[in-house]
Amino acid sequence: MSLATAERIAEGLAEINFGYRGQISVSGFGEPLLNDDIVEIIAKLRRHLPGVYIELICNGDFLSVELIRSLLNRGVNTILVNLYDGAHQIADFEERFRGIPPARYILRHHYLGAEDSYGLTLNNRTGLVGIRGPLAKPAERACYVPFYKMMIDWNGNHLLCFNDWGRRASVAGNVNEQSIRELWLSPSMEAYRRELLEERRSLTPCNTCDVIGTLHGKASYDAFKEYYE
Repeated sequence: MSLATAERIAEGLAEINFGYRGQISVSGFGEPLLNDDIVEIIAKLRRHLPGVYIELICNGDFLSVELIRSLLNRGVNTILVNLYDGAHQIADFEERFRGIPPARYILRHHYLGAEDSYGLTLNNRTGLVGIRGPLAKPAERACYVPFYKMMIDWNGNHLLCFNDWGRRASVAGNVNEQSIRELWLSPSMEAYRRELLEERRSLTPCNTCDVIGTLHGKASYDAFKEYYE
């Protein structure tokens, strides 16, 4: 993501209801620390959005002691590190975070087997991952994700959902060309939401997705239901 796109996002959120005060997750379909401008991107978000909660999710491969401190000092609230290789990584990262309050970082043990997964459930990433085979038919249940979470891709494209790793949904627009509000309330987003309000996962890529989708976001789902009536 470019600095200009990051600034556009920050400015757009700052214009909403006297400044967005929710959460921003710096993550997505790639590794955020591969962006040479990541610290400045964080600084731009924090400068425009002093009340927002910023988390950064990474795999830790490029996370030096110096970078940890720069990210936290410039505006990140919490750094989440996904550990994939094994328990031997824990001591290494605990050393890198030495002196940092425990509330400022989380080590996520993704190397654990199913018996130790704390109830976490894998999903098929809208059909991209064949962990349980293709769905016989689209799931007949609601999904709250497009009602409460907005995903902006590296180039500014507004994507339907963070589970759509194949980017198969039609792009709803681009933050460099439209406002955050215009994207969030766009006709294409309305079409998806109206289908999901009827508990129909008929549109691509919802029609091949098995995610539960109702763990978070019920309040936003109900608010949009009233808004569209």
